[in-house]
Amino acid sequence: MSSSYGSTVFIQLALALSLISCRPSDEKLKAEINERLSMIPGISATVKDGKVTLHGTVKDEVAKSAVEDALKEIKGIRSIEDSAVIFKPPVAAEPVPVALNADQQLQKTLDSVYRAGGITTVDAFIKDGTITLEGVAKSKDISKVLRITRQYSTGKIENNIKRVNR
Repeated sequence: MSSSYGSTVFIQLALALSLISCRPSDEKLKAEINERLSMIPGISATVKDGKVTLHGTVKDEVAKSAVEDALKEIKGIRSIEDSAVIFKPPVAAEPVPVALNADQQLQKTLDSVYRAGGITTVDAFIKDGTITLEGVAKSKDISKVLRITRQYSTGKIENNIKRVNR
């Protein structure tokens, strides 16, 4: 029985050695892997004892699957550890709304109200709460501009509108 046991162990050992020796070397595996991965940018591989580790970044899940498919049929790979990651572009932040200060808000309001009232030749400039009116207008339009301006502000108003007789 011991002689049969010894021959069984010897046969198993010889079979294991022949299987190991039939497997391609890590260098040959790496060369074949690199050849297949050359069509897929961003990926590299390391090989140790037939175990392949993938590194790098791919653009999407399709590219990641393509890497796995490219390596499936290579003989001699014992296992594949996929450490490659899918690139996720940074999320664009929404623009922060610019808060208008009181002078800017008042100027925007007055410009809108003037335009809505048909007054297109007068502009309001506001600094530190003081409103300066500039442009040209008929007498009746100057009165209208002043009335509108007083509705929106209790501050100082400098009237520099030039009167035209048209």
